[in-house]
Amino acid sequence: MSKKCFIAYLAGIGCGFICGVSYCKKEIRKAYLLSEKNRFLFRTATQWLNAERTKADVINYINCREYKSIAVYGLSYLGKVLVDKLLDNNIDVKYGIDNGTVNFKYDIPVYTIEEKLPEVDVIIVTPVFSFEIIKKELSKKINCQIISLADIVFER
Repeated sequence: MSKKCFIAYLAGIGCGFICGVSYCKKEIRKAYLLSEKNRFLFRTATQWLNAERTKADVINYINCREYKSIAVYGLSYLGKVLVDKLLDNNIDVKYGIDNGTVNFKYDIPVYTIEEKLPEVDVIIVTPVFSFEIIKKELSKKINCQIISLADIVFER
C-alpha cells in the first residue's frame, strides 16, 4: 500500500469516526428528550392519581373557577382520561383539539389547530411537556384561558 493510499485510508476512518460520533450524539439527545417527556407525563399522571384520593382533583379545580365550557388539547392517553372524567362529571367539553391521529373514539367534535376553533372559557393542554409552544400557537387562534394539565394537577 502506498503512502497516499494509507493516508487516505486513515482520513476515511477519521471522517467516519467523526460522523458516527456526531450521529450518535444526535440520537442520544433525541432519546434523552423523549425520556424526559415520558418522565414528566408519568409524574403528571401519578400526581393526578394521588390527587384523586384527596379530592383535590381536576373536577374541583374546574368547579372552583366556574369554567362553563372547556376544550381539551391533546387527545392521546392523558387526553382520553381527562375527557372521559369531565364528561362523566357532566362538565361541558365542547370539543377536542389534536394534530395527530386520534387513537380513541370521542363523543365530542375533534378539530386540528389549523381549523377555526369555537369559543370556550378554557382550553386544557394535556401534552404538558410542550405546553409553552402549544399555548403560543393557540393564543394566535382563540381568545380564552389556556392552562396545562400539570398546572391543575400540581396546583401551580
